Amino acid sequence: ERAAQVGLGIALAVCVIAAFIAAEGWPRWPLAARWHWLPVLTAAAAVTGGVASLAPKSFTVLVLCAAASGLLGAWTIRLPGVDTMAWRAGLGLTIFVATTLLGWLARTQPSATLPLDLAAVLGAMATLFVAVHFTKMAVLSGCVATLLGAAAAVALFERRVASGAAGVVVAGTLIPTCALIGYSYDYGNVGILGWSLVVATPAAMLAASMFTRKWDARAAAWLTRRGVVVALCAVAIALADFSDNSDY
Repeated sequence: ERAAQVGLGIALAVCVIAAFIAAEGWPRWPLAARWHWLPVLTAAAAVTGGVASLAPKSFTVLVLCAAASGLLGAWTIRLPGVDTMAWRAGLGLTIFVATTLLGWLARTQPSATLPLDLAAVLGAMATLFVAVHFTKMAVLSGCVATLLGAAAAVALFERRVASGAAGVVVAGTLIPTCALIGYSYDYGNVGILGWSLVVATPAAMLAASMFTRKWDARAAAWLTRRGVVVALCAVAIALADFSDNSDY
């Protein structure tokens, strides 16, 4: 089971790297744009997440890996308009919190539900990138959403393909980082509220899980938890302005 969880984290990282290469070509050093650090950060998250998946006390190690991923994100991701110590510290803290919350959810939810929720979040983020006309990031986010949706479908029949520590660290790193990338290249099409709603989904998922934990009607609880994610993503998309602008 742990090997399958490591495999999901690696698959997510490979998906990000492959989508990046398809859109931008092979990276050259020094990196041409500041957001080009995303594949590097994702690969590092897959490695640290793999360590957390294989560790005996995986949740404790997961928290440490979340902190390491947050520190690396704060150090590497420097974007136009948000290249200040406060923004970088905020990104690092958000990665840490999102990863930790998703790690807790991975321990308490059925194997298919977390990848399904994350697929909805990344799918919504891809739509927001369409709104800001950042086509390359829209494709990248859409590819990750598709992979997570496939993982959720497979997990219905094979429980070992669950979003364990490796997948959690990658997803917890991707969501805040992609949102900050989107905001930094957003000239009013989405706004900070729309991106913040997507970033808030891990906290909302945990709150919904705790609220419905003791419900006797399991189907209603399941639908409520999914509904919270869909509602946040839908509001974020509804706030977006899809008027024409230049592509990145």
